[in-house]
Amino acid sequence: MGSLVSLLIGEAEEEGAPSLLELLDVDPQNEGNNRMNWERILRRLRTHPEEAAAYCHSVDPSPLLRCLSCVEAEIPPAVIQAFLDAYDDTVYHSDRNGQTPLLQAVRRTAVAWSTDNDDNEEEEDPAERIQKDARQIIQLLLEANPSAARHSDSTGAIPLHFARTDPVSARLLLDAFPQGVHQVDKERGRLPLHYLCSLSLEKETEENNNNNNEEEEEAPLRLALPNPKVAKLLATPTKTSNPVLATDNEGLRPLDMMYDGLVTLLTKKNREEDDAFQIDTLWQVLTVLVQSVVITSPGKTFQMVHALVSLRCPAAIMAEALRRFPDQAVERDAQGRTPLLIAVAMLQQQPQHGGDMCKVICELLKCNKNAARMTDHEGRLAIDTLAEAGVYDEQLFECLVKAEPRAVDTRDLKNKQHPFITAAMAGPDKSNASSVYHLLRAKPHVIQYYMLD
Repeated sequence: MGSLVSLLIGEAEEEGAPSLLELLDVDPQNEGNNRMNWERILRRLRTHPEEAAAYCHSVDPSPLLRCLSCVEAEIPPAVIQAFLDAYDDTVYHSDRNGQTPLLQAVRRTAVAWSTDNDDNEEEEDPAERIQKDARQIIQLLLEANPSAARHSDSTGAIPLHFARTDPVSARLLLDAFPQGVHQVDKERGRLPLHYLCSLSLEKETEENNNNNNEEEEEAPLRLALPNPKVAKLLATPTKTSNPVLATDNEGLRPLDMMYDGLVTLLTKKNREEDDAFQIDTLWQVLTVLVQSVVITSPGKTFQMVHALVSLRCPAAIMAEALRRFPDQAVERDAQGRTPLLIAVAMLQQQPQHGGDMCKVICELLKCNKNAARMTDHEGRLAIDTLAEAGVYDEQLFECLVKAEPRAVDTRDLKNKQHPFITAAMAGPDKSNASSVYHLLRAKPHVIQYYMLD
């Protein structure tokens, strides 16, 4: 193969023109040779089609893979078609990492490329043009080699793992390999939905694909925002499983990863100009994930706040949900429960996991204190349920007492006791002296009712 490449390069030198490999060998750090000349590459492929076969049977990346790994935002689909016309077997070649041209093409769509458009203000939106061209390239490669949709690289990832921005391309990949939505990679046990919900650059995305020059400095890249329509395709549940709740090797669900990404943005001290757009986009993705898990009764309106409480969202997520849907803080669901009543019931069932839920309850009360005076189907207030559960959090009890002071000296309709008595009689494994003390401190006169009996 080395002699073939030498022959090709030698022939190019005799003609006084650079070979295809030389045209593809650009250096982003070299001002004199930092851009692909697509017109010259296209001409070279048409006049010297044999050069498209270089390295196609070795561990080194083929010319097509080198082209797809360039750090430029745009690759004309006509160039990819020229590669296929010149040597149709090139579409089957993978590099030393097991990455096929299709996987490389889909990976490119996961990157947020810079889209300067200063040269021609009347030109179409560059981001739309890049997406349209990328979609066409994926379609070309998929038609040439449909089996590539199921081909995994050395990490066990398939092309669908990197589909995050274009629902049309994602649909093409799913049609070619429907089982791909349940394919986990070998390194971290992650589904395509895990990848979509990841908002940080993963190791395989950070790697520079210019394998022909491993010492070359990597270009700064960042992941593109996930598309809610792609999320909907990847989050579709089956009768036996739901990708949204699937855990990877670290125990993380796609839902957890989306929580983390949103919390990072929502708690950012100095927000940047595009943070609001990012938050809105990620919120749409989160809504898709939540709706995939929480089934809404026919004829009922989806209640995001109630659903997030049941899925144990972080307090920052709850604060954002209440900012968007403040009325839901006191709305009842199909079972007659408010978000506050759902939260305290969950605390009663699993008090050991109450830290975040206590903060969520405080956010609910901060939004609308009237939630504290609303009873469940047994006529019980939230403070009665918490007292019985033996759950104590100083900030939580402070919020409850402040929101509805009358609850402290109101008897529970179920056991006919005041909250402090309920807390004291909760049993050896649940009784909490701090709860009793806090409730009595809020309304000391309540104890007089029992002194007079």
